[in-house]
Amino acid sequence: MSDVCDAIEIFDRIYLCFGIRVTDADAEAIRTVGELSDLVQKKMQPPRQCVCLSRIVFCRLKRELGLPSRTRPAQPLDLSLRDSRRQPWDALQQRIGLVLPRLVVRRAIYRLIIALLVLQSTGGLVLLAVGNFPGLAGALLLVGVLPAAWLWYRLSRRWATQLPACCTTVGNLARAVVGQNFPQLVSAHGGWTRGDVWQTVRGIVAGQTCIDPLSIGRDTRFEEDLGYR
Repeated sequence: MSDVCDAIEIFDRIYLCFGIRVTDADAEAIRTVGELSDLVQKKMQPPRQCVCLSRIVFCRLKRELGLPSRTRPAQPLDLSLRDSRRQPWDALQQRIGLVLPRLVVRRAIYRLIIALLVLQSTGGLVLLAVGNFPGLAGALLLVGVLPAAWLWYRLSRRWATQLPACCTTVGNLARAVVGQNFPQLVSAHGGWTRGDVWQTVRGIVAGQTCIDPLSIGRDTRFEEDLGYR
């Protein structure tokens, strides 16, 4: 990446998760997400043993979800869990003792809230432009901010009931959980695999770029594909 400042948040997350620092010289040499993952593995302390954290979490999820032992990673998550409110998701998080990915709000609700806010803001701007009702226009614009903050808070807590796109199967959920709990899992089990590091790095990049992790591959380029300059 030619502009290190653009990726500073990614490097901060790398440090918090793996305890390693990406120098300016390292950053300038990185061109793809795979190269970043390789750099992280090179700088990490070698594991005491080769432990597949994704498999450990997968087995734990199977047990807590009550799935048969023959369940494969490609098994879709139960629809009753996917369509329910937050309570089963929060309960699962407590049972496995690990942080789960956040549930997301359905797009239809997002679009409705955005449409209402745009309509209200447009009305305020029109009144402001006309100039006959400056007080009313200002009130409309100001009142629009407060409900927006309240609605976004409610959306993130109560109305977020849909699984993120990267967690629709048991295997994908296990890999996402590893990415969000990597330090704790390494501390508990004393090891990791290259695949675990890759999944974690990919999750960090996806979180900072708001891109579905499944669409990010080792050859994904920071500049051309993700817009980092």
